[in-house]
Amino acid sequence: MNDRHPLPTTRQLLCLQLHKKVLLLQPFLAEKVTGVLIYNRNNSEIIDVLSSDELLQHRVNLVIASLEENKADLLGEKLFLSVVQHESELCAQVTGMLLELPLTRLLSLLADDDELKLKVKCARENYLSYIKRKNESTKGEVVEPDASVL
Repeated sequence: MNDRHPLPTTRQLLCLQLHKKVLLLQPFLAEKVTGVLIYNRNNSEIIDVLSSDELLQHRVNLVIASLEENKADLLGEKLFLSVVQHESELCAQVTGMLLELPLTRLLSLLADDDELKLKVKCARENYLSYIKRKNESTKGEVVEPDASVL
């Protein structure tokens, strides 16, 4: 009888049940979200989340928001490292301007260094033009860089 698999523990059953519920809410990220929800949580806390659909939805939303924020931070860091190779003086400002572009555009820029180089040059020129207009502004007008030219 020692050949049998051991019975699952209460924690394993709770985690499996939580995963099933998360799978309904976030099918593509269920593994990751469930892992975050159970990390450093005791059985009682997991039961609380399982007992309230509203609490579960709230916690899942918080995890998703955190994952998106981390992804955006990583993309910004990767973009900065690429921009600094083409523009060392204004790399932070240029990176900030480029981060205003749609995600698909940013990904294509990161995949094509020649295209990135052109956009960095365009953003640099736009930023310098903005600084010049700002310095020439005499009436306290609000002047902002024109990210639409990117």
